[in-house]
Amino acid sequence: MAYFKILLANANPLWATKVNCEGTGNVFESARILGLKKVVWASSIAVFGPPEKYPQEYIPNDAPHCPVTLYGACKSFNENQAVHYCDAYGLDIIGLRYAVGYAPNKIGSTSYPIIRELIEKPALGEPGKVPWGESIINWLHVDDEAASAVHAAKVPMTKTKVFTIAGETHSIKEVADYVKKLIPTANIRLENGFQVIASKFDLRSTREELGYHNKWSFEEGIKETINTVRRQHGLPAI
Repeated sequence: MAYFKILLANANPLWATKVNCEGTGNVFESARILGLKKVVWASSIAVFGPPEKYPQEYIPNDAPHCPVTLYGACKSFNENQAVHYCDAYGLDIIGLRYAVGYAPNKIGSTSYPIIRELIEKPALGEPGKVPWGESIINWLHVDDEAASAVHAAKVPMTKTKVFTIAGETHSIKEVADYVKKLIPTANIRLENGFQVIASKFDLRSTREELGYHNKWSFEEGIKETINTVRRQHGLPAI
C-alpha cells in the first residue's frame, strides 16, 4: 500500500527520484566498488499497473511494468538499474517486489493507517475507521518480508533478477469480517473509496527459482497481529 509514499513522491518529485533512484544507484555502485558478493534490495508491486492492464488474472513475475505513479516508476527504473549492474559488472543482485506488508506498530509504513484502524484498535477494544474501505489488497506478513530477504541473500545467483513476494488477496471488508469473527465486539467502520492496485500475482518464479515459500497464512497472520497488540498492552490473547 504505497499510498503515502505516492503522495510524498507526487508532492516533491525531485526529492522522490533522488531518494529512490539515486539512492538505490549509490547502493549498487558501492557494491561494485567494494566487490560485494550479493545485494538484496526492496522493490514494490507499484511497478505494475492496475489489473485491467494485464490479460492474466494473476500477473506473471516478468509482466510488463505499467506504473501509474511516480513512486512505481522509480521502483521500475531501479529494477532496470539492477539489471544493468548485473550485466555490465557481473554483480549478483536480487530485487524483492513486496506487496502490502502488515504487522503491529508498523509506524511509518504506507499501510499503517489501515492496519491501525482495521486491526490494532479493534484488538484493544477501540472503534476503527478504515480509509479506502472498498480496496482489494495483497496482504503480506512482515515476517515473510524479512524471511524472504534472508533467504534471497543465501541462494546462488539466479537468472531472474527480481521476484514478486506476495501473500493472499483479500478485500478490506473480508479482513474486517475476519477481525469481527475473532473479536465479536469489534466496531469497524469502512470509509468509502478504494485504491486500484494490482493484488493477484503468479508466484511460480518466486517458489521455483528463488525457492521461497511464505510461512504465514492470512488467518494466522491477522490473529497473531491482534494478539501481539494485546500482549503489548497487558491483555490476554483471543
